[in-house]
Amino acid sequence: MKDSLPNGHNGHPAPDPTPNNLQSAVPVGASPTSNGTSANNQETVDNASSKSKDKEPKNHEPSGSGPKDPKEEKPDDKGPKQEQRLTLLVIVNTAETRVEANVHQPLHVIAQHALNESGNAEYPLSEWTLTDDKGTVLDLSRKVEDYAFAPLTKLFLSKEVGAGGSTDVQVLPEPQLVKHIGTAQVDPQVTRAKFNDEVAKFRSSDVAQRARGILLLKAEFPYVLLGFAAPRLRPTPLLFGVRIDFSEYDLQPPSVQFVDPFTERALRVEEMPTQFLKRNGDLPKPDANGAIQLSVQPLLQHHAPDGPPFLCVRGTREYHEHPAHTGDSWHLYRGTTVGTLGHIIDVLYTYGINPLTGYQFNVNMALPPDPQRIAS
Repeated sequence: MKDSLPNGHNGHPAPDPTPNNLQSAVPVGASPTSNGTSANNQETVDNASSKSKDKEPKNHEPSGSGPKDPKEEKPDDKGPKQEQRLTLLVIVNTAETRVEANVHQPLHVIAQHALNESGNAEYPLSEWTLTDDKGTVLDLSRKVEDYAFAPLTKLFLSKEVGAGGSTDVQVLPEPQLVKHIGTAQVDPQVTRAKFNDEVAKFRSSDVAQRARGILLLKAEFPYVLLGFAAPRLRPTPLLFGVRIDFSEYDLQPPSVQFVDPFTERALRVEEMPTQFLKRNGDLPKPDANGAIQLSVQPLLQHHAPDGPPFLCVRGTREYHEHPAHTGDSWHLYRGTTVGTLGHIIDVLYTYGINPLTGYQFNVNMALPPDPQRIAS
């Protein structure tokens, strides 16, 4: 939707109403004067010339100057552009927010409004990323009209990973990871109510989530089972499943386990088909050979080559129970967008699904991420 308003008009000035060669017929029987016209006709010419001058515009240019060059004319100043409205659907943490957008405003105004309306304004806008339903990152400094959105276009506003602290991981032997946040327990009815609220938010945007390849396979308290596909690829693969445990939520953060989406068997790290890489810094320019050299950080960690992988990001139980993160307590994020079902889904999609753009066939099949789509 590029709805641009006209900047003015390029109308030409009215033509000279006085003919260059004004002539009048001599009345029959009139005696001509010395210049070839009758006296009566000379009066007629004088009257016509006088009337012609009265009809000339005040700013009329002298005869023979010709019309003005339209390029030299300045358009009329009609003041600021008239406001044009467009309804957009911004999905924040799986919850859909309707935003009435002014197409002449930059996208950051729309994004901030969506954060405010959805109750997610506890983190600054600089820690969020706005994408379309294809996963393309949108420039918040550009105007809404620049993207030609159709009415009711769905956009996704996702919290970035690692904002506000380090996500570096110290790999330790698995037995050292057995550590609980506290001994207190939450009333199961309270946890169930919060679980149902998270699932209801996801269902409210279920169609948009399926378009991104995110499938809700099962939701039985306290577990949510999701399947993740890559709809950009043909044939479309169902890459992995995730079982999210909301036990004692939100006194404790959810636990995220990668599983086979058909059998729910826990996957080993060697079975993971995608890498979950986070880019460090800005996207560098290609070298002389067209290659892009990235500095990346793996978000998937493991304790043994044949062990299960875990997602080491804020808001997951695996991250906050890790001894390397004792200074980054879950209670710093509890009650915010971090650790919600929507936040976890956005992380899994942004770093596990969105970078995939095609197959690569060698001796073994691989799914290499597109360096330009790896998020920071």
